[in-house]
Amino acid sequence: THDSTYAKQISLELTGVTTRNGGFFDDYYDDEEWMALALFRAYKATGDISYYNDVQLLWGNIQTSWDTTFAGGGLFQRKSAHIYKDVPANAPACILACDLYENTGNSSDLAWAQKIMVWLNKTLVDSATGLIYDGIKVYDGPIGILHQEQYPYNYGTYLSACLHLYEITKQQSYLDAATRSANLADSIFV
Repeated sequence: THDSTYAKQISLELTGVTTRNGGFFDDYYDDEEWMALALFRAYKATGDISYYNDVQLLWGNIQTSWDTTFAGGGLFQRKSAHIYKDVPANAPACILACDLYENTGNSSDLAWAQKIMVWLNKTLVDSATGLIYDGIKVYDGPIGILHQEQYPYNYGTYLSACLHLYEITKQQSYLDAATRSANLADSIFV
């Protein structure tokens, strides 16, 4: 609509969230990812470069969560407890990396998206059925236990990440993975 009322509301909401958090950063990486995705949309809608700068600030912080010592990669769920890596901390980060790549063409953003997706597919997605596990928890050293709970939001963010990567790369494997998981979700969450 280009109604300035909405632009003002974005600014008010951002002020409220940053005041509550004491800044842009949060203990949960998925919260930061959702904020970055929203700010990226705000930037695209308004052209306000300050939103884009905030996205980059958040994205840099999110990337520091990548860890290869446990479960071969992935982003941790929380800053204060490096014990769990899950779909909510990884799939939205993949979506964000794709959005940034589509905006700038920066190959490192695409590399991040692909690296995250490789880890998700290897660790939390059953490639034969499309079943998506919630996460993996550290117990003793590098050994973890899969948390097998099924949540619709994990399917939604994973499907979105797959579709973003398919649109960028045209690699059929991303579309096939999305289709497999979507078909399974349709039978699980009916």
